Amino acid sequence: MAMCKVCGKKGFFFRVNQEGICGKCVSTKAQETEEKLLKLIEDIESEGKAAAWGVAPWPYEQLADMYRDKNESRKEVAVLERFAAQKHAPGPQAVQLLERLKQAQ
Repeated sequence: MAMCKVCGKKGFFFRVNQEGICGKCVSTKAQETEEKLLKLIEDIESEGKAAAWGVAPWPYEQLADMYRDKNESRKEVAVLERFAAQKHAPGPQAVQLLERLKQAQ
């Protein structure tokens, strides 16, 4: 009998993934992750403007990957465009994200 490790729901025909988590809990976790990444991006952008720094590409990449996995190409492009509009930190990851934006459009 399958049982969700997060919510504790169980049943004979109840389905869980390889990690032992049901679909409802997986979607809730994904939504929480998306909200946290969006908040992180907002914080990074406000700090970057206040201190005249460039933004770090990592949270933008993670959020764009999440949207690509969910086949939400409009949101993926929007996140990449948001990154491109910011002054960003130098490095290969920033260049890769800008190239990804060109390919996605």
